[in-house]
Amino acid sequence: AVISPDAQYIATASSDSTARLWTSDGQAQQTFDGHSGRIMDVSFSPDGNSLATASDDDTAILWTLDGNKLAELKGHTSMLTGVTFSSDGQYIATSSFDRTARLWDLDGNELVVLRGHKGWVEDVQFHPDMDKEMLVISSADGRVGFWDFSGTPITLVQGHDDLIRGISLNPDGNLLATASFDGTAKLWQVETLDQLLTRGCNWLADYFIQNPDQLQKLFVCQKTS
Repeated sequence: AVISPDAQYIATASSDSTARLWTSDGQAQQTFDGHSGRIMDVSFSPDGNSLATASDDDTAILWTLDGNKLAELKGHTSMLTGVTFSSDGQYIATSSFDRTARLWDLDGNELVVLRGHKGWVEDVQFHPDMDKEMLVISSADGRVGFWDFSGTPITLVQGHDDLIRGISLNPDGNLLATASFDGTAKLWQVETLDQLLTRGCNWLADYFIQNPDQLQKLFVCQKTS
């Protein structure tokens, strides 16, 4: 179940192939009936005016709150495990047992397929800072990957011994929490590419101060290459 951004509604997913909208005091408001399989996840848009559902029928659907379909997201080849909106409400991301995560626009057009996962993709989240255009993806092999919107992997977080069931970023996007079937939850520091490069350059500068002969070797290699 998820709560709408204005806290006025609750949306629930069910194995009866429907999602339902409820008022905050528990009154049934709307039924979303359009999938042929279990609803695995449900998500509100940031403005609270629409809803996305993900199903084990291999599709996701975008709805208005009064139950009208806005778009069907078709392309996955196995059951979906998750669906989420970007913070600006312009994109939707889905995760699936087909070992991919996918990026969509609000018309249901598939923009990017993120491949290369060794296990099914359990969860996908957008980085809170949309300027970074980054997706955070957890897979059944116990790893979390950071990918850009072109489908290129940026970095990989390893440290769990089993499926990572859930991931969450803080509002600044510099901390990542993971929860795993290995019985642990972990908190990670998230570095931007600029921060990673700065740390790497600082490490190299310190290394070459301590090992000036290696800097000379590097210079010779550059000169002869």
